[in-house]
Amino acid sequence: AVVQACTGAGYHTEGYLLQSDHRGLFMDFNTNHLFGNPTYKLDNPILRRLVSKHSMNCATYVHEKFRYMEEHRMFSRLENLLANHADGDDFDYHQVKQWDRDWTRSAVHAESECSRIRSTPHTQKL
Repeated sequence: AVVQACTGAGYHTEGYLLQSDHRGLFMDFNTNHLFGNPTYKLDNPILRRLVSKHSMNCATYVHEKFRYMEEHRMFSRLENLLANHADGDDFDYHQVKQWDRDWTRSAVHAESECSRIRSTPHTQKL
């Protein structure tokens, strides 16, 4: 399936992007074919609330996401899904989609609880 999804491949010359004796390899994929959905455009990094360099926001994100997941019984629901599947039953598609939507909602909620990172649109006056 990966070979059929590959739309291009190649390599750079030595030292093309970095001063090194290694060559960079790349492959382009048709994400619709490979994953079943298109590649989604990510938000501009300046507009994101969650940045790994801001430890307080990261801690807030993890805490709020965990709290949301507990309040919506996501851990027990996942355990039930896995237990039913281990018994030989197929996954209940409706319950899996519902859990997946709650996973996305938990991420959106947790990020909304993080404080905004102030950035200046230009270099500050010295």
